[in-house]
Amino acid sequence: LTQRRRGVGVRPARASAPVRVVPRVEAVRRAGRSLLVQFDDGSALRCDREFPLGRRLRVGQEVEPAILARVVRQAARHDAERLSLRWLALRSRSRAALGRRLRDHGIGEDVVEETIDALSGQGLLDDRAFAEAWVERRLRTQPRSRRLLRAELRRQGVDAALAGELTASLDDEATALAIAVGQRGRVAGEDWEAYRERAGRLLRRRGFAGGASERALRSAWAPPAPAGRG
Repeated sequence: LTQRRRGVGVRPARASAPVRVVPRVEAVRRAGRSLLVQFDDGSALRCDREFPLGRRLRVGQEVEPAILARVVRQAARHDAERLSLRWLALRSRSRAALGRRLRDHGIGEDVVEETIDALSGQGLLDDRAFAEAWVERRLRTQPRSRRLLRAELRRQGVDAALAGELTASLDDEATALAIAVGQRGRVAGEDWEAYRERAGRLLRRRGFAGGASERALRSAWAPPAPAGRG
């Protein structure tokens, strides 16, 4: 609008355009495995020292905010993949367990999901294979009850339906008996009561209820005689 004052047309002043600020790299420092890039607006980027885009940044370089946002996200993906591969090299994990570990290291939820999906697509994460290997290893080295195995799988992030499927066919009676037989004769001169107490504690720790435990112990201590011929 135009105002008239003493015959002179006066137009209101135009609002000045906002000043466009482009962050400039102020310092680049190494700290262990990390690279710390500080900008003159007070922001900073911390990334792995082997992250390619981080290594290209130089003091005095201007970085457009949109480009910097992409670099920050790619740095997080780089860190997430590096950590995941290192952990998976030590032992296999479920998707959920790996996701928890990444979140504990400060990786954002969206990057966690992208990383897990990418590793699953490469065949490096497979909940069924992980769960099958877990059950097989436990039964071979430290056999335990179905209930305890299911609980362990759930704690490892395995879906309840899959955990139930993989343990449904396990025979608790046979497993308890195998443990009880394995404990027989471990202690020289051990009588029934001492054996029952010691082996019973082990069976209870492995998740077997009192009835299954007692039957296994009695069968292992005095197995039935073989049937006679004829």
